[in-house]
Amino acid sequence: MNNPLVEKVETLLNELVIHTAVLVRETYDEEHFGNACAVYKLGNLVLQFSRDRGDDFVDFLNPADTSETCTFDDISLLLGWKSLDEMLAEGKRTSFADPPKGPISMIESLKLIKSHLFLLDRMFSKSELPETLSRIRSTCKLRCKAFFG
Repeated sequence: MNNPLVEKVETLLNELVIHTAVLVRETYDEEHFGNACAVYKLGNLVLQFSRDRGDDFVDFLNPADTSETCTFDDISLLLGWKSLDEMLAEGKRTSFADPPKGPISMIESLKLIKSHLFLLDRMFSKSELPETLSRIRSTCKLRCKAFFG
């Protein structure tokens, strides 16, 4: 059974000429909304592509412990790709007729990763990983406090 998420990721990686990403593992559950996961290694980065009820997400995994996820939002906030105010505004629901904006598209996520690949690869290197994870965890706490008080 082919995993449609892997097919989509492979297509996008080819479009963006990212040929060094290697598929590490993948899952696909056709019965439950087509939920899927695909994990790729790209240099020092471990990228997790997920499909949950039709929404696609890209997150970073801790290369030293892939059970720890670093969300794309936290990386975006840490690197200044998006401000906390922008995230709060996007997550705000003004009415049921106006739902909050969904996750950043997979193609836009990959474009940001590609354009900052050198920096990201360095940040997730063995020598810089402890400091990077500390900064990501602090950013996560800041974002969660802003969203949930």
